[in-house]
Amino acid sequence: RIATYAARTGISIDPKQIHQTKTRLFDNLLKARGVTPRPGVVESLRLSRELGMKTAFGSTTAASTVSALLNAQDGLLAQLFDTATSAEDGFAQKPAPDVYRALCQRFQIAPEQALVVEDNAPGLEAARLSGAHVIAFLGANTQDHSTQAADWVASEDVFPVVQRALTTQERKAG
Repeated sequence: RIATYAARTGISIDPKQIHQTKTRLFDNLLKARGVTPRPGVVESLRLSRELGMKTAFGSTTAASTVSALLNAQDGLLAQLFDTATSAEDGFAQKPAPDVYRALCQRFQIAPEQALVVEDNAPGLEAARLSGAHVIAFLGANTQDHSTQAADWVASEDVFPVVQRALTTQERKAG
């Protein structure tokens, strides 16, 4: 995304260096401040597991960031995910659907059986392209992103939307 922005604006930068610096600063911030799961995330993961579903943290960001997020609050989220991916797994960056397709293969399910919650437009597009059902749960830094690729949109709390998605065949046309 950084390289695309630089090319579009005519700025000469080293996108790899900028990304490495951003990752280091973000990881340091996570360690210093910790992280609290957004409303409904823990409840949604618990419900999914109670229903016998497998859960995955499908990311194409740095492994250090994924680890910091999953291990916050004494590993609360790490306990609720069956598996996780990161950039080090070699998947193409989102919006490529590779990470979601691979997770479906790992869990031996068809993409149409998967439900993905994403917080940004490239992730929403990746999930849609994979064939999964998609919930948009945009964050403070992504509120302006399009949710066009989503079947459902959650605003403040994702749990009611996950409940509805798991108990209905409703899906946005298109």
